[in-house]
Amino acid sequence: LVSFIYIEKYPINFTSKIFNPFFMDRLHSQPDEIVAISRQQLELFDTGMKLECRGYEGPFLPKETHNRSITSDIRVIRTVKKIVDPMADLVSDIRRIATSIVLSNLPLHPLYLVDMVIYPSSAASLTRLGIHTNNSSSVAVLVHPPEHYDRSGEHLVGSQAMRVRQLTAMGFRVMSINMSQVNRLVMHPDKLRDHLQELYKKVILNSTKK
Repeated sequence: LVSFIYIEKYPINFTSKIFNPFFMDRLHSQPDEIVAISRQQLELFDTGMKLECRGYEGPFLPKETHNRSITSDIRVIRTVKKIVDPMADLVSDIRRIATSIVLSNLPLHPLYLVDMVIYPSSAASLTRLGIHTNNSSSVAVLVHPPEHYDRSGEHLVGSQAMRVRQLTAMGFRVMSINMSQVNRLVMHPDKLRDHLQELYKKVILNSTKK
């Protein structure tokens, strides 16, 4: 069902069949591994419908209360480290930048992990961001490895396109970075800075048009 949200089709008529005690009882009678995977998919569906589908009455699932961690892609972490300094130069204050931000009141899932956030001020960087906060002044920077793109290498696959849409729905200005392209420019600092500046200016310009 989550794949329907990827393509912006919202199966709202199925929600009463999924979020009912009978279905949940059957689900929790399965092995723990299946329960964990299914629970995660249900959380993505519940959150995605809430963010994107008008008339959805959820979320229906209770918030998780036990602590878990998100496994980050080491390639993304390395790439983010390479662009922190040039991005700091662009925004004139490295204190406005934070990395690997887990958004609050959302499923603990890589789709809701923002690789880098550019805050409007250094003071604002001390505040939490999430589904219930005012995010309109912050830029969410996403670093996309090759598998985030289709065969053409130009368009994001469904899950990542959904990620961008939902961050935008939460008010973020979203800046997508092609990891492969950035890593090719690392040996040419001026070209890397120009590339990042172009992406950043495009995001800021688009936000002012709305």
